[in-house]
Amino acid sequence: MALNINGTTGISGVDGSVSAPAVTGTDSNTGMTFPSADTIKFSTGGVERMSITNSGVSASGHIIQVVQQPKLDTASTSSDTFATLITKDITRSSGSNKVLVSFHVMVSSPGSSVPVIAFNLQRGSTNIAQPAVTTTTPATRSEYIFANSVNPISFEFLDDGAASEGSLTLTYNLQWRRIGTGTAYLGRYWGSANYNAPSYMILKEVAA
Repeated sequence: MALNINGTTGISGVDGSVSAPAVTGTDSNTGMTFPSADTIKFSTGGVERMSITNSGVSASGHIIQVVQQPKLDTASTSSDTFATLITKDITRSSGSNKVLVSFHVMVSSPGSSVPVIAFNLQRGSTNIAQPAVTTTTPATRSEYIFANSVNPISFEFLDDGAASEGSLTLTYNLQWRRIGTGTAYLGRYWGSANYNAPSYMILKEVAA
């Protein structure tokens, strides 16, 4: 296709491809292409590095969107079975994108009995960051609760497996359980429900 120069519509030509961009310099596989309506892509070495669409800018490792689910009420557990604390959906712009999951919780326990708390992260019903623990010692993603104080616990997990999911919309569940004895409290000081502290989960879509 020849290059067209029009006084009204401007300059137009071939759409090009990532491996053979429409606009290049002396490097034939590095440049800019127009693969579809309302889309511009930039590539180097024949590999796509960035895309601009009506949804905005997308580049590998780029955060596309952020959603948050706060938990403002309180909870407690004296069970050794996982129970869901926070649930949040995210609808990705592309099925190949990953999800970075963060959570921050505030927990406490009475001084007479200090349990170990284990946290479990699910995508749907699939455990993607499940702790391995014993009844006496916390391991990955588990925490001791220090008695007579409200303790912050934070964690991040990059869900690479999200890229293999069939649906654009994914649901994440943050779960907890007690290990050992005693009662653990979420979002409050154990001795008084008047001293509340919010917890939350954040989901970030990461471009592939």
